[in-house]
Amino acid sequence: ATTYDRIAGYFRSSIFEVAAEEIARIDRVRIVCNSDLDPDDLRTSQAVRAQLMRERWWEGGRGELPVEVESLLHRARYRRLAEMLAARDANGRPKIEIRVVDRQNAPLVHGKAGIITRRDGGKSCFVGSVNETLDAWSKHYEIVWEDSSDDGVAWTQAEFDFLWEKAVALPDAIIAEVKRCADRVELAV
Repeated sequence: ATTYDRIAGYFRSSIFEVAAEEIARIDRVRIVCNSDLDPDDLRTSQAVRAQLMRERWWEGGRGELPVEVESLLHRARYRRLAEMLAARDANGRPKIEIRVVDRQNAPLVHGKAGIITRRDGGKSCFVGSVNETLDAWSKHYEIVWEDSSDDGVAWTQAEFDFLWEKAVALPDAIIAEVKRCADRVELAV
């Protein structure tokens, strides 16, 4: 693929345990996901946004391990995510961009859909229940509908573009936090 636009609902770095090599070969990846933040929080300055997102990052949630534990257990995953977020194309643009959308502008952003542009220029889209996680791709029963019709691709692209325009960029502070987690070491005292 040359491009991959993804509505990921809740994005988790565990997807890189399953698809990192494939994703790294794509020229441009754009992911829009749910931040679960209040819209007023997202309209504030980037510094405040970064702090709020960092707090959400460290909260974990939904029965998952806290980030400080997970980053030690899955250090390779965090390193891969940090590398991928830092990767640039020949023009210096990020190869992977992640944006987050608030629950008021897109209250139903738990959707999962995507558009893939192949190297031959053809496009395909999909919609389904697949979460962007290792468990979803390896352990869960998921349903995906794929469509390469012009109408299907156009509809899915319009949905992505709508959310992309409503979303805010993942702050540099969060990208730095991912790198910091990737570089953590455990010291025995």
